[in-house]
Amino acid sequence: MKRLLLVTAVAVLVAWPLWRYTHPTLHKVYETSPVAQGDIQSVVTATGSVNPLLTVGVGAQISGVITKLYVDYESKVHKGQLLAEIDPRPLQDVMSSAQADVNSARAAVTSAEAQLRVAEGGIAAARSEVARYQALSRQFASVEQHYEVEVNRQQGLGMIASVDDLASAKATRDMAAEDAEGASAQWQISQLNVEEKIAERDAAKAQLESAKDQLVQSQAAFQQAQVNLERSKIVSPIDGTVLVVDVAVGQTVAASMQVPELFQIAEDLSKVQVDVDIDESDVSRVQVGDPATFTVDAFPRTTFDGKVRQIRRSAVNVNNVISYDVVLDVAKAPVQLLPGMTANIRILSAEHPNAIKVPNAALRYRGNKSVMVLNSSGATEDRKITTGITDGHDTEVLSGNLQPGEAVIVSESLR
Repeated sequence: MKRLLLVTAVAVLVAWPLWRYTHPTLHKVYETSPVAQGDIQSVVTATGSVNPLLTVGVGAQISGVITKLYVDYESKVHKGQLLAEIDPRPLQDVMSSAQADVNSARAAVTSAEAQLRVAEGGIAAARSEVARYQALSRQFASVEQHYEVEVNRQQGLGMIASVDDLASAKATRDMAAEDAEGASAQWQISQLNVEEKIAERDAAKAQLESAKDQLVQSQAAFQQAQVNLERSKIVSPIDGTVLVVDVAVGQTVAASMQVPELFQIAEDLSKVQVDVDIDESDVSRVQVGDPATFTVDAFPRTTFDGKVRQIRRSAVNVNNVISYDVVLDVAKAPVQLLPGMTANIRILSAEHPNAIKVPNAALRYRGNKSVMVLNSSGATEDRKITTGITDGHDTEVLSGNLQPGEAVIVSESLR
């Protein structure tokens, strides 16, 4: 046992110097960067596309076969200029049928008006008959009453009265009574006839109103047929340049709930805008009026100027990546920008002159609220700071005990 311990001790004494030689002591080595002072800019970078200020899609509002095409790509057009025509013959047939319906409805109105006039005349005639029989009834009743008095007078004379005079008075009285009864019956019949004529008049009025409604409907159908015939001629709504022609002669277009778009027309290709896709993490940094610059691949050495005109709040979701459309007004360009060109944009969201700034690596080394300073004696000092804007490489220091030229630690290694 003692021999084993002795051997172990000798091995340790021999191995220790060798281990120290092959494993030297490691020391921390700091990489630093000086605190700088100067201008700093906060820039949002993104991509977008060049587009005309106004692009109008022109479609067909009716279905049919394209028979004529008057424009092509890059054609200059004016407002109201004919672009294409749809076969008008089926539409002309519909309009002719609608015109016939209008004529028939007008004739029906004329007939109904005539029937109403006849019914009104019938009422007047029936009322005249009522008045006539009423007058006759009164007249005969008066005669009856007169001869009733005469009969009573003759009977009061007794033997003195003439038999013939009494009989004549009675006969005249009875005849007047019968005439009065007959006139009264005719008067009642004529009253019923008036009611019938009024009912006929009301029916004629209803028939006239129905005919007028039918006329209005047929006129509306005719006007719609006229509009559809006019729509067979597809015209430009603006002055501009044709960018897209998505139709050919002989092609059938079907207009249903969605109007098929046949042409795209740009109003003025010398005036363009840039639609920028801004990531949701950056959109809060962009404000209306912010200046911007951009380049396009077609002119890589030319920088174009712009300004934020609009920030659209409708989110765009592409594969669960959210972005927002920011529209740039473009200053007059020295070269012709074409629709659809890809733009690489830099939007200046903030700029602070003569700012104290530290590298972003120094913040990553220690944390966003402090940096580690390596003083002149080689010791490290933790400095609390408040940060401002960043340009992606450096970050502005708003407050904290930092002076330009001081060395801040950005990384460390063991050597």
